[in-house]
Amino acid sequence: MRKTLPPLFGVLLVAGCTKAEPAIRADVAFVDVGVVDVAQGTVLPGQTVLVAGDRIVRVAPGLEPPAEARVIAGGGRYLIPGLMDMHTHIMAEDQLYSYLAGGVTTVRHMAGDTLALGWREAVAAGRVVGPRIVTAGPLIDGKPRIWTFGLEVTDPATIDSLIKRQKDAGYDFVKVYSRLRPEVFDAIVAAASKYGIEVSGHVPQDVPLTHAIASGMRTGEHFIGVLKAVLRDTTLASPDLSALDPRARQLVIAIGRGQVPTASLLDSAKVAALAALAARSDFWFDPTHDIMRNFTSNPVTGHPDALRYMSEPERQLLRNVHQSFGLTPEVLAGEDSLYPLRTRLIAELYRGGAKILAGTDNAILNAWALKDEIVALSKAGLGNAGALRAATLTAAEYLRKRGELGEVKEGAVADLVLLSGNPLDDLGALYRPEGVMARGVWRTQADFRPRLDSIAAAKAAQKNLDLGVGLEK
Repeated sequence: MRKTLPPLFGVLLVAGCTKAEPAIRADVAFVDVGVVDVAQGTVLPGQTVLVAGDRIVRVAPGLEPPAEARVIAGGGRYLIPGLMDMHTHIMAEDQLYSYLAGGVTTVRHMAGDTLALGWREAVAAGRVVGPRIVTAGPLIDGKPRIWTFGLEVTDPATIDSLIKRQKDAGYDFVKVYSRLRPEVFDAIVAAASKYGIEVSGHVPQDVPLTHAIASGMRTGEHFIGVLKAVLRDTTLASPDLSALDPRARQLVIAIGRGQVPTASLLDSAKVAALAALAARSDFWFDPTHDIMRNFTSNPVTGHPDALRYMSEPERQLLRNVHQSFGLTPEVLAGEDSLYPLRTRLIAELYRGGAKILAGTDNAILNAWALKDEIVALSKAGLGNAGALRAATLTAAEYLRKRGELGEVKEGAVADLVLLSGNPLDDLGALYRPEGVMARGVWRTQADFRPRLDSIAAAKAAQKNLDLGVGLEK
């Protein structure tokens, strides 16, 4: 007669035969850290984060770190994913280093050239210390081009070969600019689709924003085209780029004089429709909201801690920004009235499901500028969690790298920043990173300090401003 095992004995037998969890190899272990979950806007306290090579291999509470791992004692501090600046113009290798020291592990370079391609390769290979680089090709503008280094294109027949060259050169996306004619813009979008390369940049002044979104453009920079898309009076010109577009300047001056009241300028139904269109589209707004203050009477003057790494000519450039763009008191008065409207629109579009990125257009202030932008987005209506997400997870989603970038989670690239405070409570914690890990390499502020001191000394001695390759001027 077959003997039946007691139930409890059977359970113990099965448990005894269960295969033990294999040991996890790790090079670095962050122990007792509060992991900031940017997706949920919460903190997971008391976590151990194990890193092997360039990847996060385990996130769990109370793990015993492997014997071979270098242990980073968190002591209850906070670990966030590396920050991402989705609109900048790198001018020099030192800026890449400063970005990384400030906790920025990915940047999107918005006017590329062969130098940018070289930096991208050198960072990826570890020959240059800096953030991961995503780069546009040379920007494509209409006639007359706005910047001397931009391409001036007026004939749609030339577009196919131009886009193919940028794709073959290895650029990550095509950047379009403000003076493109609609037929040239459409030719760019068609050729980019043919060759499998993204189109992003300025929504051209004569291309409706809704058309640009529907055509497949992926990002719109500086909120250009948004105000025009939601104006109650469709006969009004776009008020964007008043420093560069005479039509916009006339409207902005009229607004500053009170001839066009801002209280009735926007159509709320159009705002809701634009938010819905953006939400269901593969499109991101990159408002660069903080630096757009440069077109108001309250320009960016530089974060105090950043001044040590700015030469006197660079500080002078910030002081003279109004003169550089020819902004008269009448224009500034109009822009002062429009800036709060743009702020309100950021919040309304965000609440309507539109996707917002954090970008600076300001490599001179590099990581400090990105943190100022995160604060500006928080105040604009995203809140601390939403603004931090804009500079991490939302950027990863735009880059089609969710699961790889923008989160502290198993399987992701180990781009991490250790903070003494919780940024969900106080974004000021972002300005004081205690250490940064980029692609699995950990550096403390003490590690960064010698070269940062060297950069500061070179800036103190700099007498002339070399804007460098790729800066709009």
